[in-house]
Amino acid sequence: MFVDGLRGLAALSIVIFHIWWYEPQPNAALESAHWIVDAAMLRVRGGVQILLVISGFVIAYTLRKTWVTPLEAFTFIGRRLIRLVPAYWIAIATVIVVDAICKTRDGLDSPFEGELSFARISAHMTFLQDVIGHDPLGAGMWTLCIEMQFYFAAIIGWGFAQRLIPRPVADQPRPSSTGLMLVFAPMALISLFYWRPEPATDVWVTHFLWMFFLGMSTWWTLEKTVPGIAFGAVFLIAVVELYFDAEWRYENTVALSTAVAILF
Repeated sequence: MFVDGLRGLAALSIVIFHIWWYEPQPNAALESAHWIVDAAMLRVRGGVQILLVISGFVIAYTLRKTWVTPLEAFTFIGRRLIRLVPAYWIAIATVIVVDAICKTRDGLDSPFEGELSFARISAHMTFLQDVIGHDPLGAGMWTLCIEMQFYFAAIIGWGFAQRLIPRPVADQPRPSSTGLMLVFAPMALISLFYWRPEPATDVWVTHFLWMFFLGMSTWWTLEKTVPGIAFGAVFLIAVVELYFDAEWRYENTVALSTAVAILF
């Protein structure tokens, strides 16, 4: 219940941020608003970081009883696609229809930049638009590209952790805490200190892997798959990073606060 409520507030904050900063024609509001209002509206962009942490938490929960085989991995990805694709394709179709209407009316701007093409639409429908280099048809569609990459990374990493070190209970799918940390923690730390500050990585899940890892480690701690001291170490590393990284301090503070709130 708490996580669902947090997810709803995060989604609402993202909508508010985009309405305030981008549409419709925000210049007049930005010029007349008090600076405190403007600053507050800028800060609600942190909803993205909240959703990334929640996604990591939910996927870790979903995988808790999964023994990874090629068939199970295929089924896992298939279930994610069934949940995402219908609404996502409807959103793409809606944008295309709105663009067609705007082109028949004088004075109406298209909802996106550039021209439509089969390659551009196909890339969007397969979650590859950012990787291939197509301009987005919608402001929030990039997050789904990252989300799909995370699903692949999560199921592959979970399966690898199951086989890396003997499991605590041989007939149960839960990996050992050491196995999980050896598979996921190094990549998450590289994401935190190296990939995330690099603009060239922002089309790949590696750019955001740290925040997904925060959510995953939160569930593992609650489930007692990973000892609390491991989460404490993750927390301390994040706090140290906050001190030295002023540019990303706000985003990382939101992500870390989300993980701690869910944990407690």
